[in-house]
Amino acid sequence: MLSRRHLKIILSLLLVGFVARSVDFAKLAQIIAGIPLWTIVVLCGGYFVGQLLSSIKWWILARSCHIEATFIEAFRIYFAAMFVNLAGVGTVGGDVLRGVLIGNARSKRAVGVASVVADRLHGLAVLAGLGTVSVGLFSHEVLPSYLSLMLCGLGGSIILGWFLVPLVVAILLPRESRYHSKAIEIARAFPTHPRTIASITGISLLFHLTQIALHLCMAYGLGIEVSMTTLMTIVPFVNIVSSLPISWQGLGVRENAYRFFFVPAICSTEQAVAFGALWLLAVTTSALLGGLIGVITGALSRVEEAEQSEAAAGPL
Repeated sequence: MLSRRHLKIILSLLLVGFVARSVDFAKLAQIIAGIPLWTIVVLCGGYFVGQLLSSIKWWILARSCHIEATFIEAFRIYFAAMFVNLAGVGTVGGDVLRGVLIGNARSKRAVGVASVVADRLHGLAVLAGLGTVSVGLFSHEVLPSYLSLMLCGLGGSIILGWFLVPLVVAILLPRESRYHSKAIEIARAFPTHPRTIASITGISLLFHLTQIALHLCMAYGLGIEVSMTTLMTIVPFVNIVSSLPISWQGLGVRENAYRFFFVPAICSTEQAVAFGALWLLAVTTSALLGGLIGVITGALSRVEEAEQSEAAAGPL
């Protein structure tokens, strides 16, 4: 039977093949050969900085649910998990690995995984909110109305669930239940304190704006004329669909999304594919650096330990 990882790779290849049918490969090779070196350097460096920001945000979330971890520990775990996601090392995905390793003690395993879930959901909410505000401020015509409504609905649903679900769980589970204290502990991964919310939201906004600015950098390197405001309305949706856990590193999904939003209004199909190739290069470079960090700090050596812990503990 095919594993989930194999299914993701197969879907990625099918989606890439779908885009490839309309690509002039000679033209694509010419476009890629003409990309300035500075574009690649700025893109890879900027992407790494963005992941650094993301690791700080996750560390704050982990600390908010009483996981006593230093930032250095969270940093090396975060980047080692990036490498695991890229290379498919072991059987535990990078996100679960993050949660298990940061939780450290068995009693904190579920809380650690909850901090990763909170990190992902908060990022999606901020991204959806940024896209919705950008559409309202800068352009009502770049995105179809139904997509704008989807962005608004996604962000609103996550925000509502963030505050209500932990409260509902705490109310429904009786205090004498053995799961009540654990539910309260896990709920702390979804902080409601204004200072914590402001901190992680500010970091998340900076992270997403950095990623949009990197798209502007790629556009310049590819000779495409597009404004930052236009990218602020499009890139959030591209990043949301690319983050869905249905393909390997978003490969295929991202290229099709670029093609849907960029062609022909902003660029050619070949330039849209070059966008995807550049972004995959940035992701791969940071993940490989993450692997190097994991080897140097010993974080990768704990992957097998985390897998054994996950297997022994069973479902959360």
